[in-house]
Amino acid sequence: MPKSLRDFPIFFTDEEKFLLKGSPFLNQINEKIEDIKIDYDLICKEVPAYKEFTLQEYSEVRMMVSSRIFGITVNNIKTDGFVPYADMLNHKRPRQTTWYYDQEKEGFVIEACDDIPRGE
Repeated sequence: MPKSLRDFPIFFTDEEKFLLKGSPFLNQINEKIEDIKIDYDLICKEVPAYKEFTLQEYSEVRMMVSSRIFGITVNNIKTDGFVPYADMLNHKRPRQTTWYYDQEKEGFVIEACDDIPRGE
């Protein structure tokens, strides 16, 4: 797991957000922050003991989890799936792999776009 979540836009400082003034991206960040707070408040309402965790802690865990979800289509329905270990692959641009859910195999498939040398 990451040691710092500073790269997630919802954790940007006010100064960093100021640099995005006028950008639609700033609105997306603020909407995400508000959505997370709404969910947190709802959980705390339904499970009062959850208030043991702060909104900050909830936000951090939620970002760690959501950043490891893959968008997939299963039975023609768009959904999300956790794919253990797949999120641990290195990322590189241009991308070296493509991924999808295979109906026949009933599983998640990662395929190389080109030959990838061993160890890379």
